[in-house]
Amino acid sequence: MNNCSATCASTTPQPGDSFIFRGGDTWHYGNSSLTPYVGGTSPHWNWGWAGSSGNCKLDGSAGAVVKTGCIYIGVDQSWFSGSSWARPIMNMDNPLTTSRPSSCTFDEDGQNILFLNSNYVILDNFEWVGLCWNGSPNAGVVTTLANMVEITNNYFHGWTYGSGSSVDSFPQISCSGTGCRGTEIVDHNVFDGSDASLGSTPGAASGKATGAGSELAYNVFWHISNGDIAGTSSLSSVHDNLFFYLIEPQGSIHGNIIEWLGVGPAASTYFYNNLMFSTGEGEGIDMYTGTAGTSYVFNNISYLYRANFGSSTTNGNEGNNCYMGEVSGTWYFFNNTTDSPCSFTEARGSISLTFQNNHFVGFSPANVGAFADTGSANTDDGNEVFQSEATANAQGYTTSNNYAPTSASGATVGAGINMTSFCAGIGNSLAAAACTKGYGGVTYNQTNHTAVPNTPATRPSTGAWDAGAYEFGAASASKPNPPTNLTATVQ
Repeated sequence: MNNCSATCASTTPQPGDSFIFRGGDTWHYGNSSLTPYVGGTSPHWNWGWAGSSGNCKLDGSAGAVVKTGCIYIGVDQSWFSGSSWARPIMNMDNPLTTSRPSSCTFDEDGQNILFLNSNYVILDNFEWVGLCWNGSPNAGVVTTLANMVEITNNYFHGWTYGSGSSVDSFPQISCSGTGCRGTEIVDHNVFDGSDASLGSTPGAASGKATGAGSELAYNVFWHISNGDIAGTSSLSSVHDNLFFYLIEPQGSIHGNIIEWLGVGPAASTYFYNNLMFSTGEGEGIDMYTGTAGTSYVFNNISYLYRANFGSSTTNGNEGNNCYMGEVSGTWYFFNNTTDSPCSFTEARGSISLTFQNNHFVGFSPANVGAFADTGSANTDDGNEVFQSEATANAQGYTTSNNYAPTSASGATVGAGINMTSFCAGIGNSLAAAACTKGYGGVTYNQTNHTAVPNTPATRPSTGAWDAGAYEFGAASASKPNPPTNLTATVQ
């Protein structure tokens, strides 16, 4: 930090060290008259010390997670100012507003707030607020140039997007250069733009959540105009996230729920246990599978795709690009719950797409060709459940419970085939374990702004599975309350 002095300046961080920030304290990056003031030149806070490769292993899909050799930058929740614990606040000091200001009090355009440029580091439990940009940003709130880094439990909110900018792409977490090819775990974070520019405007949002991570897990994306564009990363796994109210940005950059690029030719990709609803992005899930790799898409729920926003939220009528396959490869699409018009688009290449155990609502005719375009080589291995919207609603599959079954007589209960042996063959151990359970995901606790994991039901090792994302008996997936002037209905 630019104003680091005394013990702070004389200490050389070592593997296994913990650097603890007192809960509830505010650190300032914009206003130099406030203390403690961190700001100055970019990056405002430059972290250049590494942990140890021997005892800092953060990728759970590659074996046991070990953190004793990592450097930990975070909190001790027993140490705080005030009457109860709260995250330490990293404040860029711009006023909060849901409008687009004509200028920024402290313009962070092109400024990295925190630059993590060393390996084997964990960043945990900070609140980041008060960002403003009014140009063409080429930076991030938290920017990494490292391998084996975890960014976890952070709360990003309250950014402002100046009216002089036409580029809505300042990310809360970004990645710089070839370091993006390593292991970067982005988990249990909240990206909440409800108090940011356009956050209270129906059918509008601002802000890019991430452009980093090899694994995105257990995060909340809400009132964002871009979820993740992983253009140079080794992103391979996206799971257990909540995507709600992601809206096409204003300006020159198109929106995505998730777009990942740059995977190697042998890389497999995993998209599972994600809940997506009330979205209006130009692209939904855009996956570039390696030509020799495999994509596994399961236990996901999608509805109110390309929604119409106003006095109420109604279903869209155009389903292109909800799921997008890029580059030739093999896909398995199973145990998903998908409401029309969300469909599959083969953007380029030649994709081999195999279906099984899905719950399709509102698609006609009742075959996978109504969901996936004819450019794909579709194979239906069976046990799909097709229902009209009216029939599904009458059986309790509605937006109010995220299309979960509400009784044992629901059409999806017991309608699927057992895929336990198939799951055992999935190369990613976390995905293989999730494959044998129903939908998990997270609930957004809007009181303390945390992503709270749900508890999924385990699918039976023998006998029939339920079709769709759920195994009956699991707790219904929760969701954030809609804006106060909206209601969720389907037309």
